[in-house]
Amino acid sequence: MNKLLKTTTFTFAVIATINIFSACSKEENTPSINIDQLYQNINGSYVGTANMRNSENILGSKSTTWTAKKEMISVKNITGSELAGGVKDHSSKLYQALLNATNGKLEITMMSFRPQERSIVFSTLAKLSFTINLDGQQVEVVGTGGSRPFSCYYVMSTQEMFFNFTITNLKKSNGRGSFTPLSTDYNLPVTFEFDSHQKN
Repeated sequence: MNKLLKTTTFTFAVIATINIFSACSKEENTPSINIDQLYQNINGSYVGTANMRNSENILGSKSTTWTAKKEMISVKNITGSELAGGVKDHSSKLYQALLNATNGKLEITMMSFRPQERSIVFSTLAKLSFTINLDGQQVEVVGTGGSRPFSCYYVMSTQEMFFNFTITNLKKSNGRGSFTPLSTDYNLPVTFEFDSHQKN
């Protein structure tokens, strides 16, 4: 009985030791990076291309620049007119209004960072604010959406950044932080894909 107990105890000890070494090995193979190092890698100014599409068509592309500072990306040269491609009915008042959108301000929040061996993958939430003239009135509009999970990345060796998001909702501002849906005519949500060519 004592011999059996000793054998069983020894077996459990061996299994526990193997599990400990396995866990340590996995930790050693997992990249370790703190939030300050992460921002130091990603943050900076970029020159690149924005590609737009909806579920039916490629809508085109344009040159743009953006700046990453901590978890925020601020993009220039996006006016809101790009969202006209999200309106299927080109006779819609909203389509014409979006074509002439002005004062575009695009801000993206990077989130859910996941460091890899050679890159950092992440997800995004986007907010595109702009102004349109609808029915003779100046209307402040906010478009919101996000990326597919972990579909954005930064490659550390080449300093290349890629991120995407789809604007799924358009709302008009009623002032004091109050919003209401803008129109059901926005029925082909527009996806933006940004690919960098240079980091400054």
